[in-house]
Amino acid sequence: PTRGQIDVVVQRYRRHTISNITTSLCLFEILYRSNVWTRSMDVAVIDPSGFTPPYDHHFCEGLATQGCRVTLYTSGDWEGWPAETYTREPHFYAQTNRLPDSIADSPLHTGIKGIEHVQDMTRLLLRLRRRAPDIIHVQWLPLPLVDTAYVYALNRVAPTVFTVHDSNPFHGAPT
Repeated sequence: PTRGQIDVVVQRYRRHTISNITTSLCLFEILYRSNVWTRSMDVAVIDPSGFTPPYDHHFCEGLATQGCRVTLYTSGDWEGWPAETYTREPHFYAQTNRLPDSIADSPLHTGIKGIEHVQDMTRLLLRLRRRAPDIIHVQWLPLPLVDTAYVYALNRVAPTVFTVHDSNPFHGAPT
């Protein structure tokens, strides 16, 4: 589809939603039913902390087997989940992952990771502006107060969807 075709479908759908952030399955279904879906759709999937490797892997693989070009921007250990049909970019937390084990469980580690998260999200935003994917799918928002602004910025790059995995943040725990 052309970028204009996607925008028309997304705008039509947004008239029926409260916000610009929609759930992934609804938007993908709208695109599919509107005949905008094609085998060459470029999809950027974002899971900064790699919270759900099995889910991310199967989601990306499913899109790729439908002919989409999928790139997953993430971090963490993905042993046992080979990216054979999609691209996995280790974009997040390169510096934090190199910190010594002695500070891994300290508040210092959390602070450093938070700062690096902001830097990495900014780099990703710039990267996606250059790449111009057809759609951006955000799996998790590790820092919701900060990440919400990034989601709105990403939505200016391409239609952006967010999957709500846990409607009670951190399963009700304070952190």
